[in-house]
Amino acid sequence: MEKRYESDLTPKEKRQQEKEKIKGLRGKQRLIYLWTYYKFVLLIVVAVIAAISVGVTMYRNARMNTVLSIAVFDANSESEESFEQLSDSLLKVMDPEEKYDQVAIDSSGVSAEDQVGLAKAMVIMNYTSEVDVVICNEDFYQRYEKEGAFLDWKDVLGDSYGEYEEYMTDGVIDLSKSDIWMQGNYTEYAPVYMCVRATTENQDNIIHMLDYMVK
Repeated sequence: MEKRYESDLTPKEKRQQEKEKIKGLRGKQRLIYLWTYYKFVLLIVVAVIAAISVGVTMYRNARMNTVLSIAVFDANSESEESFEQLSDSLLKVMDPEEKYDQVAIDSSGVSAEDQVGLAKAMVIMNYTSEVDVVICNEDFYQRYEKEGAFLDWKDVLGDSYGEYEEYMTDGVIDLSKSDIWMQGNYTEYAPVYMCVRATTENQDNIIHMLDYMVK
């Protein structure tokens, strides 16, 4: 049989050949190969999955009126039920007026600067996001504070700033100083920065949340 070179193969045959090659790899070898030759495809897939996840959540909540949206980074994986309880408690102190009012808490974000972490952070932290409050570790705060993503607590609290200084670290509300937050075991790092997004329009409810946490 005449030997065929890769240049002689049709696009369909090349795809089939590549598929068979990948199928023939096992475990770590397959991961290394995919990352070496298909990393950009994988990144796109991760970003699309993250966007779809957010889209599905938005669709499900289409009838809901979100009075406060909170994103928690590096949340304790065992605290899902606790976050639901926190959401209910925060809604009560905000005195909801409508049947479909809600406090939304997204605990899926991670601060790791790997491809998955960056893709999730990109979805949560982009300027069209409706997230009002970001709860994160110090490194994540420093990364986005430089980009002007957060409001200064002095501007948020105004003349009341001094009343909250004991609950701050370097001028930022630190929930590791909140008994309610620590009892909930929501995160396992310290300090736990509570940051106000520069794009928020819900500062009154953010103050309600703050008072619930520390007073």
